[in-house]
Amino acid sequence: TPTIDGDTVYVLGTRGDLAALSAQDGAERWRMNLTEAFGSTMPHWGFATSALVDGDQLIIEGGGPEGKSYAALDKKTGDVKWAHGDGGRQPGYNSALVVDMNGTRCYAYVAGEKLTCLDPTGAEVWTYPWPRGETHAMPLFVAPDKIFASGAEGVGATLVKITEEGDAAKAEEVWQTRFMRNHFSSSVVKDGYIYGFDNATLKCISVTSGEMAWAKRGLGKGSLILADGHLLVLSDRGELLLVKATPEYFQQKGSVQALEGKSWTSPTLSHGRLYLRNHTEIVSYDLAD
Repeated sequence: TPTIDGDTVYVLGTRGDLAALSAQDGAERWRMNLTEAFGSTMPHWGFATSALVDGDQLIIEGGGPEGKSYAALDKKTGDVKWAHGDGGRQPGYNSALVVDMNGTRCYAYVAGEKLTCLDPTGAEVWTYPWPRGETHAMPLFVAPDKIFASGAEGVGATLVKITEEGDAAKAEEVWQTRFMRNHFSSSVVKDGYIYGFDNATLKCISVTSGEMAWAKRGLGKGSLILADGHLLVLSDRGELLLVKATPEYFQQKGSVQALEGKSWTSPTLSHGRLYLRNHTEIVSYDLAD
């Protein structure tokens, strides 16, 4: 997904071409190739992460070995400001999440066999072992001091709590479960419950225990976002559902066949307009009323 910052759009192509473009006319401001800059190997499904803008830095997964896994670029020039970590066999698919936790600003992500958080200078704040396997979904910040991460293909989900030890921080497991395996759709959190797709089943689980509150089949490997106390859920066949975000039971408020065919992209909501797409078309719905 492209990242927009003011009048600049940052885009990453599947073969590792990262570019900063003018939002007005598409003129190129700078360009780099991640495999050339960091010595990384193109992932099996191609490069698929989104760049994260934080202040004057552009945070990206370089995916390289020898301290070049994650990096910060100068967003105006593309110059590398710092790099950290070993990307392992190849870059991953999840994007970094910026969080303010315990008075520290950091970037949380899964790369290689670690769930890691770096501060804005590239220093490691904490790390936690992560099962080997593809992790596509982004980590989820559960305020005030927890991170939820999940992956498919036998990875499962883990909730960790971040605590301070003097000048350092550590991540400790709260719980693990095999029954919330986010594939390419990230979860959302509201009022102590996490909502997401366990492969092809929409589920609601407790932040406290990881136990399931309810499950809904029939939507395939869908995606969802949270808005105004409701879930906007898009099935992998283009059916759009409005679901109340409550742990009591699955409460569907309405539905519409918004698209036809494979729909693997999460909904986008902006200024009352909902945007949905599949592999061939994009549609927009007015939700302002």
